[in-house]
Amino acid sequence: MEGSRFLRVTGVLMIIFASVALVAVVFAVIGIGILAAGDVPIARFIVTTSAAFLGAVAEFVTGILGVKNWDRPTRANVCIGWGITVIALSLIADALVFAFFPECFQIASIAIGLIIPILYLLGGFQNRKLARKQEDL
Repeated sequence: MEGSRFLRVTGVLMIIFASVALVAVVFAVIGIGILAAGDVPIARFIVTTSAAFLGAVAEFVTGILGVKNWDRPTRANVCIGWGITVIALSLIADALVFAFFPECFQIASIAIGLIIPILYLLGGFQNRKLARKQEDL
């Protein structure tokens, strides 16, 4: 079984962190309900929570694809595409937090949030390189 174990490990980590993020989104939705009861404008919270939800779902799917396809180098481009999607959604969510809640914005959270997706991408590129080697044989 040849493939990037790196892709499998980061895929598992993405599944774990996405699961935690989905639970956090549930609590955020409960928080939005509490804010709505107090007549607080909630559009900003809805937008950022929606972005967080989309990002968590994409990260979950990406993690599953990494675990499922780590030993299938021919599926590397699918993993790479999803990895790029997760990075883009993460950056969009961070930009929304910065726009709506600048007091909560932290550069460290951006860096930490991008580490695993970038490592996942590296695993995807390793698999693509392996697929090209197999094609040359």
